[in-house]
Amino acid sequence: MYLMFFLNCSIVSFYSKREMVENKSNQYKQGFVQRSLFLFKKNYTYKINMLTWIFLLCIAIFLFFLNGFYTVTRINGYRSWQKGINCAMNEQWGEALINYESAKANFPNDGRLFFNIGAAYLNDGKPLDAIPYLEQSLISFQDKNIFVLLGFAYTESHQHRKAERTLQELNYKFPNLLLPHLLLGKLYFDNGRIEESKQQLELVLNTPPKLNNEFAEKIKGEAKDFLKEIK
Repeated sequence: MYLMFFLNCSIVSFYSKREMVENKSNQYKQGFVQRSLFLFKKNYTYKINMLTWIFLLCIAIFLFFLNGFYTVTRINGYRSWQKGINCAMNEQWGEALINYESAKANFPNDGRLFFNIGAAYLNDGKPLDAIPYLEQSLISFQDKNIFVLLGFAYTESHQHRKAERTLQELNYKFPNLLLPHLLLGKLYFDNGRIEESKQQLELVLNTPPKLNNEFAEKIKGEAKDFLKEIK
């Protein structure tokens, strides 16, 4: 009986100890797993942070070189543009256009450049080629000289309605400009509107120029000679 009691106690003790050992073992395992997960998360987070910094550094280097490339290309574009202007001042229209076209690759939407290209084509005797550039230049660059050149280009390409509308608008906005009146007087004469032509030519003679210089005197002289021929 005592043996049975001690046997039972020993069995109970064994299972109790086993349970305790298993519990401790399980606790240790759980603790080990938790510590492992913690270390894994820590290392993983560290790796993520390192990857983030490396990624940001790569972006910064890329943007640095991209900005350098963009700056160099713009400088080259300005050089071509300036060469075109120098050629235009020497009336080398073909060379001017070549340089302007080279600059256009770096300034695809610059109204000032389109104005220069349109003016070069017009001076080179190609009004139909000039018109698209002059029209496009008005989108981003507003200048009265564009309207003057457009009026002349429309006249030379026999687009008389567009020429009249452009020159009338210019006369309304800038009544002291002499050249639009002269161009409009010639346009009216070519279309048989003699009286209207005379009115425009007389406006050239009677309107005080905004700048009294050699160019203004030349326009007045041309209007005077043309008016004599009509009368």
